[in-house]
Amino acid sequence: MTDFLTDLYNYVCEHTPKIHNDPKYEQSLQAYMEIETEVKEKIGDELLSKYQLAEAEVTHRWGVAVFAHTLRLGRSFLLEVLKA
Repeated sequence: MTDFLTDLYNYVCEHTPKIHNDPKYEQSLQAYMEIETEVKEKIGDELLSKYQLAEAEVTHRWGVAVFAHTLRLGRSFLLEVLKA
């Protein structure tokens, strides 16, 4: 079941439209890029890349867990609505 949820999560992520016209997203992205440049200068490309890959894996696992919980919550909600 976990592999199915991971595959479904990945599919949804791949087919989610890019974020456009969201000032908060643009600000966050700009801040990230500035910090990334500063960190590269201090620790180098290789260590930064290793860190980013490890962080991305943790974030991905968290995203799958949130996605699975959201699906369970949606299922429970729909069952309650159908009972009414």
